[in-house]
Amino acid sequence: MLLLVLAALIASAVFIALKVRSSHLEGASVTTELDLVDSCIVQGDTKQALSVLGRAEKRALTAYDRLGIYKRYALLGEDSRAEKCLQKTLRRFPKDNAVLAVYCNFLLRRNRVAEAFKKAVPLSGTEYGSLYAEAVLRQALLTGADADELFSRKKSLFSFFKKQPSPEQASELPNGIFLDNRFIPVYCDAFTGTRISKWIRNAALLLMLEGRYNEAADLYPSELATVHDALFWGVLFYDSARYAESLQSLLAIDALDDGEIRKNIAESAELKALMSDDYYILGDDAAAQAMREEILSPDSPYMLAYVQNKTPALGKLLPLLYMNTALFARNTGNLAVQYERLHELVSYYPLYVPGLAAYGEYALESQRRPKEDALYLQLREAGLRTVGMEERDAAPVVGLDDVLSRIDAALQQDKSPSLIVLREEILAASEPGIEKSEKASRVWRLLEHNNISAALYPPEVMRYALLVLLHNGAGQDAERLFSDYLRAAYGGAEDGAQPAFVEPALTPERLSLWECELAAYFAADGQDYVSAQSLYRYIIDHYSARTPVMSTSGQNSSVVNAYVNLGNIYAGYNAAPQALSMLNKAVARVSEPLLKAEILYRSAVESYCMGNSKDAVRSLQYTLSLNPSHNRARLLLKQIQNAK
Repeated sequence: MLLLVLAALIASAVFIALKVRSSHLEGASVTTELDLVDSCIVQGDTKQALSVLGRAEKRALTAYDRLGIYKRYALLGEDSRAEKCLQKTLRRFPKDNAVLAVYCNFLLRRNRVAEAFKKAVPLSGTEYGSLYAEAVLRQALLTGADADELFSRKKSLFSFFKKQPSPEQASELPNGIFLDNRFIPVYCDAFTGTRISKWIRNAALLLMLEGRYNEAADLYPSELATVHDALFWGVLFYDSARYAESLQSLLAIDALDDGEIRKNIAESAELKALMSDDYYILGDDAAAQAMREEILSPDSPYMLAYVQNKTPALGKLLPLLYMNTALFARNTGNLAVQYERLHELVSYYPLYVPGLAAYGEYALESQRRPKEDALYLQLREAGLRTVGMEERDAAPVVGLDDVLSRIDAALQQDKSPSLIVLREEILAASEPGIEKSEKASRVWRLLEHNNISAALYPPEVMRYALLVLLHNGAGQDAERLFSDYLRAAYGGAEDGAQPAFVEPALTPERLSLWECELAAYFAADGQDYVSAQSLYRYIIDHYSARTPVMSTSGQNSSVVNAYVNLGNIYAGYNAAPQALSMLNKAVARVSEPLLKAEILYRSAVESYCMGNSKDAVRSLQYTLSLNPSHNRARLLLKQIQNAK
């Protein structure tokens, strides 16, 4: 959050543009007399000038003419006559904001702040709003009044006897009152008149403090004056999930930068990382990766500064960049870069749990690679390598003992549930032949050692335990455990501040993603398809958008599962068009060949049910290209072809 900057506003005289209006026929003679007054002023004949002004004032019928008379009184130093002229004009034209603005400006320039403060209220939100802003802020600083006293129409009896602070005391007044949201229109008015960007940023920051990010973003000015403006609005748009506008604002920095950003290595890196997130969320993965590589390149000024310990602030940013770069490499099939970045990540940041998890997942995937046969071994003995062998060597197999040793070292410093669960996952993967009963008993021991209170466990531990039980045939135990956990976690506060937990489908917003997903699974397993449908729809609506940090599994796989399972529910209702729509959306989010093939097969089934054999054949052919061993797809394809 950017620091809120509030300064005492002692504004310079505000020029007020007077609007030219049509005058009556009598106005022509007033104009002539004003010309005569100007001539007298030039000649130094003050007496004659005042005499002519007195005549003209009696005949002036328009606000424009009367303001002209006021201007000449003021020029002659006749403040008393000038003020009386303004007061009479206001009585004749009480709704004329230009006249009121001139009078408020008159009062402020003569330090009659309290009077200006009372008069200026109608100017708020108009083109003369900066006069209202100046009056409010100066009144606050001069009197020490709080927001209630400034903005309440009803004044306390004691406020009339409140002693005003001295100038020295006023300069030491706490500025907490300026954080009151009733100052938002004041700051907007100050910006309207001065075009000083700090004022509109102050207004936006007050809205942000209340979580009203979209309203804050709506205050975006038409032009950006400085680099800090562009960075501020870029961050605000980002926090408001308005990523295209965020990127547009950040791209404006190059045109505004005078070298200030480039001098601040940490700020420059954060800027590029933010732009990378914008690009990724908007679907431009290549541009996002290019931004990350600009930072992570070994000879970049960012990495050089970090290595030399000049910018420790980069230490919080770099792990995320390493993680996203590694996952981008995995998604694009570049295993060598994936390994390189993950190895750097766990070496530089040994306590970064997501990095250890990604490294462990890489290790598991590398262990599943087929072993090299005798021919490959002979080639190696002869000192020869194929292209495939070179690629394999660039992305070496990582032993699970390496991952475990890193996790154990991290656990000595941080007993986080995520690390505990990660260790269990790696241990289970290192013993693939273990019996289901043993896997279940390990889960119960894990729960026993990490119990918080009755039926309540750390979410990471609970999620892992439930998945293991489900995968090993203990579905009833898992459902009972999950139900008890939800009641313990969301049972409602004793003071009634939080309502008691009822059913997941009725309050999905209270659940985390994994809780929502498991609740949907158990609902579908119990044939409560209405609840399951509601929960899967909630997951899609709230988690399908791209997020800044990629996930090794997590969010995207949960959304894919929601699409597929919702498609299956629609298929059970014989609603083939809706089922096909869900499955097609799932396919678009999947890159793993076998999973993509399975979803395509299900899409083909729904297309065939709708009588669209052509689309069904196309999907089945794509399925078999991804997984030639998919026998159900091959059988259905033959069936369709024989039916023609």
